[in-house]
Amino acid sequence: MDEWSESWTAEAAVEGERSPDPGASSEAFGTLANEVRVTVLVRLVRAERDGETPVSFSDLHAAADTESSAGFAYHLRQLTGRFVEKTPDGYVLTDAGRRAADAVLSGAFLDDGQRRAS
Repeated sequence: MDEWSESWTAEAAVEGERSPDPGASSEAFGTLANEVRVTVLVRLVRAERDGETPVSFSDLHAAADTESSAGFAYHLRQLTGRFVEKTPDGYVLTDAGRRAADAVLSGAFLDDGQRRAS
């Protein structure tokens, strides 16, 4: 067990908080550590709020502003499953994708300590 896991205790948890899994969390943050992927999540959450889901591959590709559709498809595949779900008509967010997009839009990851309105 690593130092982080050993230092976490059930008594230190907020009520309703799940026991952390450092490996899974690290993998999730690694998946999101790309501007194209974050752009996809933000586009999908905004489309969802506007009632415009699912979103097509071509619309997501245009929002990401990348030249290569093959490169974009790679990034979309990295999100599919955990953060994005492919449907017959396009792509939608999973619950985890929605939470990640909401966190980005709130400014939760900004180093200036200021929250942003979405």
